[in-house]
Amino acid sequence: MIKENNEFIIKGFMWTGTYEDAFNGEVKKSIDLFISNNKDLESFFGVSVHNRKDGFSYFIGNIDAVGTDEYVLNSGNYYTELVDSTEVFLMYQEIERKILNGSLNIKPIEIAEKFDRLPVKVEKYSISKDGNYKVVEIQIPVE
Repeated sequence: MIKENNEFIIKGFMWTGTYEDAFNGEVKKSIDLFISNNKDLESFFGVSVHNRKDGFSYFIGNIDAVGTDEYVLNSGNYYTELVDSTEVFLMYQEIERKILNGSLNIKPIEIAEKFDRLPVKVEKYSISKDGNYKVVEIQIPVE
């Protein structure tokens, strides 16, 4: 669904927890649950919002998905990077490094409380026919 101001409402599930929970597979469990409830999808978004010191919120969804939660995804300006590695975390570190040394001239959006240099990250996943998924694109909302 597209709202009048070009924002997208995506449906799915919101996970919120600590970095330790995420490291122990809790985000993956939420993604697996989302895919099992949306078997016909070929892609989905993961939106990571780092607004707490000990962890983050991660929304998993798609415009055409079934889910208990909704997230408004702004269609504004994004810095986009195609993913050529399974180590998405390392790609985020590289983007941060480029911003800090001035070789990448973007300013990530500000949020009320942020605990990360890139407080909001959008990941686009593709889903294969066998249900496996991988990140194919990362987007950083920018001012």
